[in-house]
Amino acid sequence: MRYQIISIVFGLLLMSQAHALSDPMKPPVSFMGTGKIHSAPVWVLNSVITSNDRKVAIINQVPVLVGESVSGARILSIRDDRVLLSQDGKQFEIKLYSARVKRPAAGK
Repeated sequence: MRYQIISIVFGLLLMSQAHALSDPMKPPVSFMGTGKIHSAPVWVLNSVITSNDRKVAIINQVPVLVGESVSGARILSIRDDRVLLSQDGKQFEIKLYSARVKRPAAGK
């Protein structure tokens, strides 16, 4: 009976200590930040269509003109291969994807 009481007390002590243990791989609180994830804006310039009187950019599959907005950014300028955007007072330039085709070496 005495051993049962000692083992129960010992078990309770171990259980109370188990709550005090923490994950050894968990970073210190100072490294944990606010928990908010800040991601960079994602704009994809799919295409640019130009004519004599206007330029249209296709960004994130949406056609836009200079002065219009797409995904929270205002279009400042459209060139043949890039677009200048403005969001929250910052400017961003996105370029068309340039596919480079590798050619076999001479004689192969």
